Amino acid sequence: MPNFWDIPELVHIVVLFLSKSDQASLAGVNRRLWRIAATEIWRSVPDSRYFFLLLPADLCLWDTSLDSYPTSFRRQIRASDFDRLILHSQFTKSLDYKVKTVTAGVPAEIWNHDALSRAFPHLESLHVSVTRWATPRAIIISPFLRPTLRKLFFTVESGQISSTLQTISQSRILSLQELELNCLRGVEDIMESARQVILSQESLRRIKISSLGDVTALAHTAKKLPCLTRLDVGRLWSAPRSLSEGRDHEDAPDQHFQPLVSLRVSGFPEGVKSFLNTIASNRITEITVELEVPWLEPMGPGALLALHAFKATLTNLEIQVRGDSPWNDLEPILGLGGLQKFSLTYITSTVAPQLTDTRLLQMTQAWPQLTSIHLSNFSKTPTITLLGLGYIASNSQKLRVLSVAFDGTLPVDPSHLPADDPPQEQNAMECVDVLHSRYNQDDELRITTSFFRRWWPRARIMASDLPSHKAEKWENASSASRTA
Repeated sequence: MPNFWDIPELVHIVVLFLSKSDQASLAGVNRRLWRIAATEIWRSVPDSRYFFLLLPADLCLWDTSLDSYPTSFRRQIRASDFDRLILHSQFTKSLDYKVKTVTAGVPAEIWNHDALSRAFPHLESLHVSVTRWATPRAIIISPFLRPTLRKLFFTVESGQISSTLQTISQSRILSLQELELNCLRGVEDIMESARQVILSQESLRRIKISSLGDVTALAHTAKKLPCLTRLDVGRLWSAPRSLSEGRDHEDAPDQHFQPLVSLRVSGFPEGVKSFLNTIASNRITEITVELEVPWLEPMGPGALLALHAFKATLTNLEIQVRGDSPWNDLEPILGLGGLQKFSLTYITSTVAPQLTDTRLLQMTQAWPQLTSIHLSNFSKTPTITLLGLGYIASNSQKLRVLSVAFDGTLPVDPSHLPADDPPQEQNAMECVDVLHSRYNQDDELRITTSFFRRWWPRARIMASDLPSHKAEKWENASSASRTA
C-alpha cells in the first residue's frame, strides 16, 4: 500500500483545510511538502508587502507588523536579493495591493529594480486600494501588470490614480476580463483615463463602476465592447448633462450593450430609466435595480416600465427601494410574466408598508414560474399574514425558496386558505425563511405543523433575521413537525 505522503493529490486536499500557520509548518518539513504547502500559502495574498519580507535580512530591517519600513539600506541591492520573492510569487494568483504614502511604502529602489519584473508570472487577480492621502507617485503598478492578469479592481477615494490608469491603458500585454472601479468620491478627476482603460480592453466580460458622483458617461464608454456580458453601474443621476454624454445616448442606441446577460443599476429613478432605455441586448436574464427616490419627489412607474424591453428573456429580478414609493409605481413588474426569481426590499420609507396579502396574491398570479421569492419591508412590523402565505401555497407550486416575514398573531379565515393540501409529488419547496416574523410566544411548532408542513412537507423552516434563541426554536419546530 502506498504511503499517504507519497500521494500529492491527497496531501494537497489535507493542506486546503489547514490554517496558514499550519501550512507554513508543513512547508518546513521537506522540499516535496514545501512545494504543496507553498502553493496554498501564496495563492491568495492579502497584502503585497508581505512579499518584501522575503528580502534578505542583511539588506534591511523589516517590521513584520508592516507598520514601518526602512529608510536606508545596509548595502547595495543585488538581483539575487529577489530570489526568494520571485520563487514564492510564482504561486500567487490573487493579490491585494494596499497603497499608502511614499514614506510608509516600499522604497522606490526596490520597486524599480529590474529583477522585480520576473515576479508574479501567474498573477490573475489584483485589487488595488488607495487611501485619500496617497500621492500619485506612490502608486507603482507596473510590477503587477502581467499577460496572465484577468481581473483588476480599484478602490479609491479621489483622483490620484489617473496616471496609473493611463499606464494600464497604454499597456500592450494586458487582456483583462473583469474591471472594477469603486470611487468613494466623484469620478470627474479620472473620467478620461478610466474611459481609455475601458476602450483599450476589448476582452472585458464584466465591469463594475460605482461612485457617489454620476457615472452615466463613464458607463456608456463600454456600450460597444464585444464580450461584455455583466455590467454593474451606480450612481446614475438623470438624463445626459454634457454634449459628449448626449452623443452617447443618440449614437445608434440599437447597437448598445448587445452582449449583456446580467445588469445591475442604481441611482435616481430618472437616471435608471434613461440608462435602461439605451440598452439593446436581447439576452438579459437577470437585473438588479436599486432606486433612490428623491425627497418629496414622486418616483413614477417609468423606471420599472423600462424593464419591459427585456420581458422576453428576463427571469431574475431584484429591486431595492430607498425612499417613498407607493405600490402603483411598482405595478409594471407584474407584466414580467416570465420571472422565476424575484426579490423586493424596502430599505427606508415614510409611507405605509407596501407588502400585503393582496400584493402577494397579485405576484403569485402574475408569475406562475416562480422558483424563489424574497420580500423584505423596512418596518419590523410584518404586514403579510398566513393568508398571504396561503396564496403562495395555492398559486406557486414550483416555488423552491421563500423568504418573507409574516404576522402570525392575527386570526385567519380557514375558508380563504387552500381547500386541499398540495400534493407532495408536485411540491418543490425546499426552504422557508420567516425572517423577522411576529407571532405568539412558543407558537413556532403550531404554525409549522398546522400550516407550513401541510403546504410544504419537505421544506426546511428557518429564521435568519431573528435572535439566535428564536431561530433555534424554528429549526427545532421544522424537525419536530416532520413526525408530528
